[in-house]
Amino acid sequence: MAGIGFFTDSYDIFAINLVTSILGMVYWQGPVNQGEMPVSVSTALKCATSGGAVVGQVGFGWLADVIGRRKMYGVELAIIILATLAQSLAAPSAAVTMTGLLTFWRVMMGIGIGGDYPLSAVITSEYVRFHPDGSTVSRNGVGGSSRYMTLSLCDFHSTY
Repeated sequence: MAGIGFFTDSYDIFAINLVTSILGMVYWQGPVNQGEMPVSVSTALKCATSGGAVVGQVGFGWLADVIGRRKMYGVELAIIILATLAQSLAAPSAAVTMTGLLTFWRVMMGIGIGGDYPLSAVITSEYVRFHPDGSTVSRNGVGGSSRYMTLSLCDFHSTY
């Protein structure tokens, strides 16, 4: 199960590369930008999740030791689900821009993803039965590393 969690975490992190191209075509039409998102906005969207992940790793690692791993695993999962849903429902308004909302929710999602990294690894190692052949570790590694192949194929398909 943790391997699938790592897979979806990677999708959440790297899907923004395709989304920034689409947002550029939708929100930055005209002779100045020609359908491309400004570099500063694109960078903020792409780096927001990584910054949140650092905070989440430290915060959830400490909270898991204090409160408990299982409780915090549910909290970080709820944060990821809420932030992902909020990103899909984000819309521009007079008060805040679309990219401002997306950046905020990507930071929140990054905090949840950052909590998922240490908690998934620890819960997997604590609650699995011992297999002398290392099959549990290999299944987790396959789930974690197959994300790169899938994301590469998706990126290749969207490019051509």
